Amino acid sequence: MSRTNASYQGEVEKREVSPLILVRITGIEDEDGVLNNVYLTDWPQDGQFVDENGDTQTYLSCGLSFQPISVSNDTEIDGGSLKIDNTTREMGKLVLTHSLKKAKVQIIRALFDHLDNDLYSLTIFQGFLRQYRVSESDLELTLVSMFNLMQKGPKRLHWNYCPWGFKGPECSYVGGDIICYHTLTDCKAKGNEANFGGFPYLPAGKDVRDPLE
Repeated sequence: MSRTNASYQGEVEKREVSPLILVRITGIEDEDGVLNNVYLTDWPQDGQFVDENGDTQTYLSCGLSFQPISVSNDTEIDGGSLKIDNTTREMGKLVLTHSLKKAKVQIIRALFDHLDNDLYSLTIFQGFLRQYRVSESDLELTLVSMFNLMQKGPKRLHWNYCPWGFKGPECSYVGGDIICYHTLTDCKAKGNEANFGGFPYLPAGKDVRDPLE
């Protein structure tokens, strides 16, 4: 996660600056397994900025709001709730037709007058989706920092759902079913209980890391 650099700090200390938020959501998987990316900004118009590979990318103008859950000692966000405007129904359609299980989220604060230079930007969040909720007005993403998980939690998350990708190498299921609910009950019904990757004795009602459907 980026720290404040001299160029960014010098600009934001000026009396008149034009800050904006940029959001990268990468690793959105379609039904064919192809990964897609979404680039958004809260600026009133579309803007050009670099993507995660350093290439120029168009960030689409969209209503965004971020509610932090916790902030570490160096003011970096550990987790939070990102709301994306869904009045056009485009974001709702996206999550209903794609899988977000592999998606990563990066939130960047940049300066409109310096979008051609990423030195004048600051990454304030980088992490994963924990769950999402879709309504007619917005798509709400609950986020958890990748650094927070690495520093404060186990390398493998403990929950009572199976984390393996359905029919993946860890799952090993080769039957005719096309849907898996990642529960022990479903795994038993498929005769694949031996490869269940969850922890069934954890109480479901107290699991704060609900898996993405």
